[in-house]
Amino acid sequence: MAMYDDGFARGHQWAIHADCDAELRRLQSLRDGKSEEAWRHWFIGHDAGHTAFRRIIPVLLPNMSGQQTEVAAFWRKAVTFDASLPQRVVQDGDFVHGFVDGALEVWKEAGGAGERGSEVPDEEWLDQANGPTTENDT
Repeated sequence: MAMYDDGFARGHQWAIHADCDAELRRLQSLRDGKSEEAWRHWFIGHDAGHTAFRRIIPVLLPNMSGQQTEVAAFWRKAVTFDASLPQRVVQDGDFVHGFVDGALEVWKEAGGAGERGSEVPDEEWLDQANGPTTENDT
């Protein structure tokens, strides 16, 4: 739980200090409709190429190319890497889960989805972020 808690604290701080309403809307759209079990499962890495820290980037920054240097740059800026937080930490699903939940807590405290802006998330990125939903989608 320590990784989740550290991620939560850093996600909370990121959401407070960054100009990230669009990102928070997309995160909330990703979260909406998922049971607690399905939400936790979303952050479990299925293989090295689909770790939570890489899977969340298209949700946060849908226009990013997803190259490793860009992904690392986002995380460095978002969680302010220092000696107490090595880069490998963000590859931990519990940390990323906590980061997202911490950011969404700020969104909820500020009035929730739809009340801070009117941008509606693009369904295409949401489908990509959620992955296949049926056997026919694979």
